[in-house]
Amino acid sequence: MSITDLTSMGESQTQLRKEINERLSKLQAEISDYCYQCAKCTSGCEAHKLLELEPHKIVALTKRGLIDEMINSDVIWTCMSCFKCRERCPQKVAPVEILFAL
Repeated sequence: MSITDLTSMGESQTQLRKEINERLSKLQAEISDYCYQCAKCTSGCEAHKLLELEPHKIVALTKRGLIDEMINSDVIWTCMSCFKCRERCPQKVAPVEILFAL
């Protein structure tokens, strides 16, 4: 691998990070007023015992802008995308949509 390849790869990662931040910023604005951490999303989650980060914690991290914690976890790959988190939420917040944005 050449220096040019490494530089190009670094630029691609920077661009990807920018795109992720933009998507999450939109979601952040949508959820910040609605989620009050009742954890009903977690109690309905089929995979919550396997998840490194539970659904209500995913929302909390997003509200605080702590994206790296989610990116560095296995939660993106463990979520079953069943949308039960959204169904159970009294405010209709969907942690699964945050994972899709990642």
